[in-house]
Parts: sequence; C-alpha cells; structure tokens
Amino acid sequence: MSKDFKLFSYKKVPFNQISFDKPSQNIDGQYFSKGFYKNSRRIQIETTYLYTKNGIIHLNNKQSYINFEFDSRPEYKNKTQDFMKCINNFDQLVIDNIYSNRHKWGFTANDTDAFSIDAIRDSYHPTIKPDFKGYSPTMKIWIRDVDKLQIYDHEKQPVQNKTIHKHYSCRAIIEFEGIQFRKDSVLSVWKVVVLKIINKLHLVIQDKGYIFNDNSDFEYSSEDEDEDEDEETKKKDREYAIKCNKEEIEKAKLNKEEEEEEEIYDDKENKNESEDENESEDENKDREKNESEDENEENEKEIYENEEKENENEIYDNNEDENKEKEIYDDNKDESEDEKKNIIVNEEDEACPVDSGDDEESIVEKNDDEI
Repeated sequence: MSKDFKLFSYKKVPFNQISFDKPSQNIDGQYFSKGFYKNSRRIQIETTYLYTKNGIIHLNNKQSYINFEFDSRPEYKNKTQDFMKCINNFDQLVIDNIYSNRHKWGFTANDTDAFSIDAIRDSYHPTIKPDFKGYSPTMKIWIRDVDKLQIYDHEKQPVQNKTIHKHYSCRAIIEFEGIQFRKDSVLSVWKVVVLKIINKLHLVIQDKGYIFNDNSDFEYSSEDEDEDEDEETKKKDREYAIKCNKEEIEKAKLNKEEEEEEEIYDDKENKNESEDENESEDENKDREKNESEDENEENEKEIYENEEKENENEIYDNNEDENKEKEIYDDNKDESEDEKKNIIVNEEDEACPVDSGDDEESIVEKNDDEI
C-alpha cells in the first residue's frame, strides 16, 4: 500500500489531524486548497453501500463522474446514516477552516465582512445534495481518468470493461482532493480511486490491487494504528464530534422552534378565521332575525291598517244606512204631515161651503175662457 495516502473507515476519520494548504490558482483560473492528513498524506475513505444513479457520466478530456445514491435498505440504514454524517462533518470542517484561515489566506484584504461564517455557509455547496420531493439524496464524485480507474467485481477480480450502468450496487474508495473556490460558490472535491461492483458475496482469492476491507465492517488497522488511536487523538476526535453534534442539535432545535412558531401562527390564523366565520354567522343570524322581525312588524302593521280600513268602511256603511233611514223617515214624516194638512183642509172645506154666487161667476168665466 502506498504511503502517500491514508485510508480511513468513515466511522473513524481523525478530523482534528486534517489540515489545508493556502489556496493557489489552478490551470482553470480557479483557486484550490488541498487537504492532507498530518500535513502530508492524502485522505481516502471507504464508503458504505451505494447505488449508481445513472452509471458513469462522461465529459470532455477524459473527465467523468458518478452520482451516487445511498442504500436505503433497512439492514444498511445505520451504516448509510453514519457515512452521510461523516461526509457532513467533513463539510463542516471545511467551512470552519475557511473561516479560521480567512485572514491568513488573504480573503479579507479588501472586505473584512466578505468571509463571515454566515457568508461562507451560504456560498458553500454541500457534498451531499439534500433530497427533493420524489428524489433521494445524491453525492457527486469525480473520475479523473476512467481508463485508469480500478474496478472490481463481486469476486474481487479486476473488471476490464469499464462500462457502469445505472442502479449498480457498489462500494468505493474516494479521495478528498481539496476545496474549490469558484466565483460565487465554494465546494469540496472528491474523486473515485477504486470501485467495487457488488452482485453477490463470495470468499475468493483477491487481486493484489484490491484494498477493500470486507471482513471487519470497514474497520482498518495499519502500521501506525497505535499512533492514530492514542488517547489525545481520541479525545480530540470526541471533542470535534461533540461540536458537530451540538451544531446539528442547535440547527435541529432552531428548525423545530421555527416549525412550532409556524404551527402557532397557523393555529392563530385558523382561530381568527374561525372567529371571523362565527362572527359572520352571528351577523347573518342577527340580520335574518332583524329582517324577520321587520317583516313581522310590516305584516302586523298591514293587518292593523286593513282592520282599521274595514272598521272605517263599516262605520261609513252604517252611517250611510242611518242617513238613508233618516231620509226615509223624513220623507215619511213630510208625507204624513202633508196628508195631515190635506185632511185638515178637507175638513175645513167641508165645514165652510163656497158661496153659490161665486160659483156661478166662476162657471161663466170658465165658459168664456173655453169659448
């Protein structure tokens, strides 16, 4: 095994012994900072079980990459979570080092606020892309030269055909190349060193270039294990792990508080809406009640007016009848008086006869008139 790199289990990465050199400009004009274990050795990590989302994606100049998806099978759930936590902790290590070295690396020469911890977090692209609706989390790992990539099958033998299709189950040895500083973003760059395609597991004689540790569940031993596992290193690893866990807990706490605030706000909004609806219903009921009362009052008024009118008509008719009766009575009375007078006149005529001389003269005059 080459001595210019150190291979770690994702469960035992000594974050406190990883350092970064001052960024320098590469051939693409971008600044790049390399990361090392103990200032000299490249950092390699063996992954847990992964899936190739779309196989190997080929670009120009022999550049290729693989988008890995994480194994969600129940029996590998804990291993998947541990590996994702390792990569997330590595991202946090990168952010912390950019912030702590910002003055040394000359990032604050013109603007002291340009590289605040919040600004770095905002511009940093996490290695694991979070899951979106309907999609699983993915991790993009580069392949610098696919022709030189070592690929092994489930029998631990080299694979000559470098064609990798989608949804292959695999494990990989990945190497941290460094931090890439783009114009508006920062990200960690990883590349695939060795790839193992898994179909079924057999105990067979392995090729000398096969460096996967299949028998110890990714727990490694080496000639300098004692040096790596001394008490001070363990203590520092625990402290850094506690720090990362605290940050995760604080972040989760803040997210929970935000969710609770949103729930309280939603409950309050729903309560206000409910109160508004109740008030609207009460107003409608009052309006209907008032309208009903007004309608009843109008009906009662109309009934009262009709009764008054009927009474007036009845009184008028009665008065008319009385007037008619009075007229009849007066007419009868006049007739009676006339009859009475006639009777009296007749009686007087009978009592006082007319003079015969007058009668003769009257007869003569009448005859003359007739002639």
